[in-house]
Amino acid sequence: MVNLESLEDLFVYTLNKLRDAESVIIDALPKMVDAAHSEELKEGFQQHLRQSQQQLARLDDVMDNLGYSPIDVTCKAMRALVDECEEIIDSPGDPDVKDAALIAAAQSVEHYEIAGYGTVRTFARQLGYDEAADLLQETLNQEGDTDKKLTRLAEGQACRRQLVHQRHQRRSRAKITRRESNARQKGTPATGWTALSGKSDTSGATTRRPGVNSNGFRRGLTPRRSRFS
Repeated sequence: MVNLESLEDLFVYTLNKLRDAESVIIDALPKMVDAAHSEELKEGFQQHLRQSQQQLARLDDVMDNLGYSPIDVTCKAMRALVDECEEIIDSPGDPDVKDAALIAAAQSVEHYEIAGYGTVRTFARQLGYDEAADLLQETLNQEGDTDKKLTRLAEGQACRRQLVHQRHQRRSRAKITRRESNARQKGTPATGWTALSGKSDTSGATTRRPGVNSNGFRRGLTPRRSRFS
């Protein structure tokens, strides 16, 4: 249980919570790199891993400069977000769709970090720790850039999925066209009146249906006499 009697207590608590969050992210990112299908996404996650390692070192610098010792704080929110990432990694599915899901999960992580670092930077300013605030602002800038890169990747993924969908549609239309062309070359089965009556179709072939006589009526049925006959 952390004692939160002052803004400085809250500042230290938040710094340590971010330290735990960064540690969790550092453990999870190699798995996300392996799970990503797109090379561009793999590279993005690798860059995020390097930045997270820098950001953890920066948090330690802030605490060392201010004379704070690390305390045991668990960031439950980040652990829950990473659990969602691992659930996506373990799920079967289309590689492009899974990449899109990983991007969405990674952006959820980024948004949490942006909120956390923005808050702790503000605390530092209010406490007069300007050097610490500047270091935390560096991390905040990195997080914002990473979020924008993930957005661009997500937009690129959406474009690729649309192109794939269009290719599937063109292939499906081409298959239908080929089937129709082949059917016309072989002779289309008679339909409507010619199928019922046994009249010759355009190919000259008789297409009488089983159980239908030469007059076009089913065997065993007598046609109704016209009242004019």
